[in-house]
This record gives sequence, structure tokens and C-alpha cells, in this order.
Amino acid sequence: PLGAPIDQPQVPKRSKPALTNRRPFTADRGASSSSAPSIDEHASKFNALISAATPTALPPRDLNLNVVESKASNSQNGLETSTFTVCTRVRPLLGPELINNAGGGGGLTLSSVVPGRRTSIGGNYTEELLLHTPKVSITGNATLDTLSHHFDYVFGPDSTNEEIYDLACAPLVKRALNGQVGVIFAYGQTGSGKTHTMSGILDILATSAIFSDLTN
Repeated sequence: PLGAPIDQPQVPKRSKPALTNRRPFTADRGASSSSAPSIDEHASKFNALISAATPTALPPRDLNLNVVESKASNSQNGLETSTFTVCTRVRPLLGPELINNAGGGGGLTLSSVVPGRRTSIGGNYTEELLLHTPKVSITGNATLDTLSHHFDYVFGPDSTNEEIYDLACAPLVKRALNGQVGVIFAYGQTGSGKTHTMSGILDILATSAIFSDLTN
């Protein structure tokens, strides 16, 4: 009848194989699996792979292009939700990391987060961030997995606080002086350089000409 359980054919149970002929695990067999090269032993190969997968010469930014202002002018229906400018900054390797790479015994640190290409298509300008993940394959070969992320601006390890201020912060200061709202929000892992960047921006702001303009 409709809704009654459907009879399923019974599958005969399989007998378990005898375990008497299995080769016992020995310490020698376990030690052989640990003989695969480690990440530290592949350091030079990883650096070569990262260099090959990273653009060497980035085109200069168009100084006439203001991403912050262009987003504000493209806001629709009076809503400025499109005026968020998302930037990322890659800090350089620090002292302890450089010491470890020089044989300090603290492990290996690779510069695997690097700026990528800068593209401008159809009036949309983006900058690429490449995240290279070094891996060792099951056969012991050095491999690299690369993920690509796009931002409004990507500032590399050689970037300066002045560069970040001019591109991402100065337009917000101008808007604030005109009675609008300008907010800078820094987010990142501990030790990634948030305080260094924000302190540098405040130092530049304190010595800029806006205060002399206000007093005059």
C-alpha cells in the first residue's frame, strides 16, 4: 500500500579478514615517513617560487585618479555607502624574523603576502594582493598555492606613511573640513602595524597646513 516501507534486499555480511598475517608496525617504518624534506629545507625553492609568481615591476599609479573622491561622486540616491575605501598594507619583515632567516634557530619566515597587479577596467580601479601559501606535496616537492584578493589600494612593505596619507586619508580630511564625515578604521592582527600606520597619519596631520589655514 502507499506509504508502506519498501522492502530492501538483505546484503550478506562480509567476514573480517584474519589479522594474523598483517605486518606489525615497527619503529623503523615510522622513522622512514619522517624523512621527507621539511619546509625549512625547501626555503630556497619556496623563495624562487614566490619570486616567479610575484609581479616584479608594477606600473605607477595615476596621480590624477582619486579613488576616495570618485567613489563619493558615484554614490546613488543620496546614500554614500559606496564611499568606503578598503586598503591593505603589508609590513616588512621585522628584526626577529630576519634573525631567524639568517640561521637564528627560530624557524623560517617567508614574505608570502605581496602586492599584485594594478588594473583599471571600465572606470573601476583595483589593486591586487597575492597570498602565497608554501606547501610540501605528498611526494616531497615544494609547491605554492596562490590566492588573489582585490582592494582599492595595496601598500607594500616599501610604502611610507606619507604615501598612505596622500592617497587614502587626505581626501577624508578635506571632507571633514567641509562639514562631512571622514572615518579611518584600522583592523588587523596584533603586530601587523596598525599603531605604526595610525601614529604616522596623526603625525602628518599635526604638521600639515590645515591648521595654519584654520588660524588664517
